[in-house]
Amino acid sequence: MVADIRRLLKHVKGVESICVHKTKTELDLSLEEIKQGKVVNVGSVDNLMKYLHS
Repeated sequence: MVADIRRLLKHVKGVESICVHKTKTELDLSLEEIKQGKVVNVGSVDNLMKYLHS
């Protein structure tokens, strides 16, 4: 479908180039942060408060 839209837009006067970028969803960004080790598992709200105050 994107290829068809791209082909149609090339025929519009003034359009020189077309570039499509896939944006990442919040889930994709969250999974990347988990893989990078940016997420902490604290287990409970009390442990979270202790973690934040330390």
